[in-house]
Amino acid sequence: MTPPTPATALLPGALVWRDDVHLGLVSHYGIVLQTWPCYVAHIDKSQAGHLRVKVEPFEAFAQGRQVWFEPVVQPVALEDMWTRVNAVSEAKKPFGLLCWGEDWNCESFARFVKSGLPHSEQATSANKVFLGVAVVGALAALLSSATSSGTSSSSSTSFDAKVGRFRDRKGRFAAG
Repeated sequence: MTPPTPATALLPGALVWRDDVHLGLVSHYGIVLQTWPCYVAHIDKSQAGHLRVKVEPFEAFAQGRQVWFEPVVQPVALEDMWTRVNAVSEAKKPFGLLCWGEDWNCESFARFVKSGLPHSEQATSANKVFLGVAVVGALAALLSSATSSGTSSSSSTSFDAKVGRFRDRKGRFAAG
């Protein structure tokens, strides 16, 4: 993606994002509401745990970092976007990076303002990785359990060649 410049002429409704300074692994999303001067709507988490909407100049959103964007073919009407921004602001939606349940993150907010449908591609990808790690961990635990239960019975007995029988860990003759 190309960072926005005056030559790229961002249109209202374009999604913009920058690397998040706190985590570094996720991007912080916003949406261009107007282009001259350029204002971006985005959210962060309020102290009460719900979304807090911010509308600020592009430079304040960028915080001195490189910003990428997803262009739009046609501008999205400011009236439509502003209606959605206000709806989110009044609804006090819960904030959550991974968007579980009713939680929203900054990307789902930006996509909702653009189209009316909340969606976060980075949360979807992160949840797939999380699920994959959980499945691998569960399989490893099962395999470890099966292996240890299989070896514990064989290591709990030993063959006594003098008498031709198996003994348990305490030296007693094993059954069988």
